[in-house]
Amino acid sequence: EYDLALKALDEAIKLNPNYTRAFVNRAGVYLKKNEYDRAARDYDEAIRLEPNLEAALSGRCWSRAILGSLQAALEDC
Repeated sequence: EYDLALKALDEAIKLNPNYTRAFVNRAGVYLKKNEYDRAARDYDEAIRLEPNLEAALSGRCWSRAILGSLQAALEDC
């Protein structure tokens, strides 16, 4: 139920724009939907909010690698 998950996460972010885990979770849903650019943007936001969050760095590494930004991916990993 990816679409329902996205709606719930969108609402969580709307209620609290600093909810780092909501961005990470939404990025994970985008990964599962093969929407890697959207996932990378959510990981960017999560890292902006919490720069050392390993889950966000790891996810952004994966997203960037798939998108072909290998050097940037390596820096995240």
